[in-house]
Amino acid sequence: MREVFFIPEGHDINDYKDQWQGKFQEIHTGLSTNNKKYVLTPDKAHPFRIPEFQLTHTPETCSDTEYLIYRLVDDYGEFEDDPSYTMEVWSRDYDNPKSEKEKVDTHILGYNKKFQLYETEHVRLNTGWYLLIFIKNGEMFDVKELAVFENQEEE
Repeated sequence: MREVFFIPEGHDINDYKDQWQGKFQEIHTGLSTNNKKYVLTPDKAHPFRIPEFQLTHTPETCSDTEYLIYRLVDDYGEFEDDPSYTMEVWSRDYDNPKSEKEKVDTHILGYNKKFQLYETEHVRLNTGWYLLIFIKNGEMFDVKELAVFENQEEE
């Protein structure tokens, strides 16, 4: 999220200097098509947040012994009523590309208030190639590929 300070149209920017100077990198004066959805009170100076990112955090490779958390950042989700996110895990066979892909598992992503992102519980996958399909409100959000290798280290 981008932190922005809003000053109503017609107000002098210097009247609010103590509130924004050294605290905000961006100041908006007056409403615009870009900020009208996010400004809380258009007649009062105040800080507000503009959504900026929609991305997923997944490794490209991992070991079959690792338990990982898959994360998704969706700043726009904060402005929606109760968005739901899931991650579907589909197997992929690069040795036989024409073979049918098989859905292995589905994981629900919960919201982490501390880091302001959505994440799965710890997930461990068997050796193989996978497609991770992230779904928001029933529609595809992002797709990532993952290769899981066999851990050769002795325990």
